[in-house]
Amino acid sequence: MLKNIRKTLLLSSSMTLLIVAQSSHADGLVTWLGGDFTDDANYAYLGGVKALNNDLSATGYLLRGSLGVGTYEYNNGVRGIDGDNYNADLSVGYQHFFSADTRLTGYLGVSCQDYDLSPNDPSSDVDGSEVGAKIGLDFLTKVTDKVSFGILGDYSTAYDTYWSRAHVGYDFGPVTVGPEIVGLGNESFDEQRYGLGFTGIKVTDSTGIDLSLGYADSSRSSDDSGYANLVMHTMW
Repeated sequence: MLKNIRKTLLLSSSMTLLIVAQSSHADGLVTWLGGDFTDDANYAYLGGVKALNNDLSATGYLLRGSLGVGTYEYNNGVRGIDGDNYNADLSVGYQHFFSADTRLTGYLGVSCQDYDLSPNDPSSDVDGSEVGAKIGLDFLTKVTDKVSFGILGDYSTAYDTYWSRAHVGYDFGPVTVGPEIVGLGNESFDEQRYGLGFTGIKVTDSTGIDLSLGYADSSRSSDDSGYANLVMHTMW
């Protein structure tokens, strides 16, 4: 059975939208380091968002950048293929706070992606390097004092890459917990994820950890697995 290519292509940039959305302090910079894991793909990423007015909790312009590297494997129906992927992006954004608990953010920038396959796979639509425009949108609001709702996503013209996430969270105090639905893909694959997110786990006053766990399903094959995403972020 043909096994689908599984790559977490946009987590490095899209997770930043969630992290910034959770900022409630007058910090001007957030940085992050994380990893994403499925049965046949691993991805590590780092990056940061800078508020040009030095306050992530206020309306204003943002500068966002990220780097990522991953490994994956699949079967093209003839043989097994090993892949490496490298991603970098740089975007300018603007966030508008309608109230202290509701905000909308948009990003526009450039995305660079590179894929190396071994052995070469002529049937793959995603191989080599591409540079493309990238857009992002993020909305977050509080439904009640304890319940929050967010929807966010990115799209890049490089290999038609996309990532989106909808989530609801209940604030238990030390951690916010709730369900999430994630869609991601490119010219080679589409994947849907259904899981549970644990956000805002404090390590220090300025550093926290977010964790997502769940089930990942590919819509172009019967390939499925569990997934885990772990990210540590620090406000400066």
